Amino acid sequence: MAQLPPYSTRFVAFYGAANTYRYVVPEGYRAVLVCVDHVSTTPGVLSRLTVALGSLAYIWESEIIADIGWAQWTGRQVLEAGEELQLRAQTPCSAVASGYLLNAVP
Repeated sequence: MAQLPPYSTRFVAFYGAANTYRYVVPEGYRAVLVCVDHVSTTPGVLSRLTVALGSLAYIWESEIIADIGWAQWTGRQVLEAGEELQLRAQTPCSAVASGYLLNAVP
């Protein structure tokens, strides 16, 4: 088994408007999504974030009801070269998705 790098890669990070934020895995690489942090930034508004592998599959959906709160997903989800990670913010919020970017051929 290949060694993981001693540091992780930030695939997507945003603070702002409701939008779909994307990361496409570059050719020759494989991404391993390890952590997604979701922070509500608008008091009194339900904050909703969906994390998906393109249009193929949902990885996680988070809803924060508290005025200012947070949620975290941790796990292992592999994305191959050319696949797209999407963070879909239905309301203004802050989110960070990180993991490892590895050479596709060990």
